[in-house]
Amino acid sequence: MKLRSTEPRRIQPHAADILGAEPAAELVFDPERDITEEDWQRMLQQMNQFKGNNWANYLRFPTPMILLAPERRGELELNEEAWESLKYGMGHYDQSKYPSGRVTSIGEFFDLAVVFPERRAELPLEMLWDYFLKDFENRKQHSADEAVILLLLAPERRKEIPLPANYWTQIKDMIDKDQTEARRATGRRFDQVPGLVMAAKLLFPDYPVTDLGSFEVEMGRHAKQLKEERRAGNYIWFPDTLERLLLFSADKIWFTPEGELKIQKPTSKSAISQGRALPERPEV
Repeated sequence: MKLRSTEPRRIQPHAADILGAEPAAELVFDPERDITEEDWQRMLQQMNQFKGNNWANYLRFPTPMILLAPERRGELELNEEAWESLKYGMGHYDQSKYPSGRVTSIGEFFDLAVVFPERRAELPLEMLWDYFLKDFENRKQHSADEAVILLLLAPERRKEIPLPANYWTQIKDMIDKDQTEARRATGRRFDQVPGLVMAAKLLFPDYPVTDLGSFEVEMGRHAKQLKEERRAGNYIWFPDTLERLLLFSADKIWFTPEGELKIQKPTSKSAISQGRALPERPEV
């Protein structure tokens, strides 16, 4: 994806505007419009400052940058130390080492699927699968994290994840609940909502995204936060905000045959408000 320069983009009249037709609704967040080449270079600079001395912060950068511009992955110069750090983080599920409970987050497995999909084979996959399958059975009424982790670990085993028949509706209800609570709390970062949106889009790729809502309030607040971080020159949290916006706005999230996670970035209002044809909801 070609990122624009910092110069304002000149708006050319659209054919529909000239003919008097109703113009397409403008996206709240458009990666090609809203992320600049300077943003990319500043994120790259900030990431490299963390390299070798703060791997936890370093690893917050590659995933949103690769989702934004996968063809520029090589510029990140990901090395063996980055992989070892991510693998260490994913090891926190091991209760023999961490008896107080699991502290591994879904984000580390999301990073695995985006940044290092080819290295899944180096993990104890069966042990991880069994662990999170059991966890999912215990927590599925309250969280979709474990189901998503199972899919991120082994996308080819999607059909083995025992999703309840009404799970799409259940995830939607969780989104509505968290969305309502988040909107009541001024300044909250909507941490739970984008994760649930990702879960819905990943676990049910053929379901219409319009059923989830437009999330214009959430995207508007995050887009504003992105501008404030840019204005302040604070690129430490910039990738987190960018990742949430990419998840909210993605028309689709899917896996390649090699197991790499990809997103389809919006280029128009498309599925959210343009009324394009959507697939029928499949039976579960």
